Amino acid sequence: MGLRALITLSFAVIGAAAQTLLLNIPDAPPPGTQTLSGSFQGYSMEIASFADLAGNLSSPNKLSYRMLQNLKDISDAAVPIRVGGTTANHAVWIPNQEEAIVQNFATPGADQPANGTKYTVGVTFNSGKKGQDSSATEAKAFYNGIRKDLFAIEVGNEFDVYPVDRNLTTWSITQFVPEWVFRTSAIALRIFPKNNRRIYQAGTLVTPGTVSEDAS
Repeated sequence: MGLRALITLSFAVIGAAAQTLLLNIPDAPPPGTQTLSGSFQGYSMEIASFADLAGNLSSPNKLSYRMLQNLKDISDAAVPIRVGGTTANHAVWIPNQEEAIVQNFATPGADQPANGTKYTVGVTFNSGKKGQDSSATEAKAFYNGIRKDLFAIEVGNEFDVYPVDRNLTTWSITQFVPEWVFRTSAIALRIFPKNNRRIYQAGTLVTPGTVSEDAS
């Protein structure tokens, strides 16, 4: 006997009561019918980015490989990939070129956001002295590199659920606040000693209800 599904339909009509419909759903499609592939829909990649996403035989992109393998394991079908895009329109095939791809731009920064774009950049929130030094080192590099286009430095992201390497059973907002103040003060001493433009953004919280506590 097929799966028996219960669907309740509520009609938004004044005075209309909810009605219950019983549907018999077969366990398998009827013979001769077309079935949909369980494969992930697919990926479309710009040819200019494919070398980075794929890697090469001696140094493959293991992250891309694991992602595609996971999708294949889940769906029982390999993921189709399309390589092309607008950059393929301008690509020139050079048979004896040793590099995977050589990118040339008509003007410097042609592949970058428009001038005037402001950036908020996140720095590491690892614990201890090593984590603090890393936060300050990263923040200094961003500050020196982006300069006037740096909108804010974010120290700690979604720290209410992902406190990095801290004890999850004892971690709380009351612990985060003093640590955040101490961490940003250390950054200020190294980057803004003579500058009152101390620009920080507190880490955002995880939206309530989006993370399940069920680890089963």
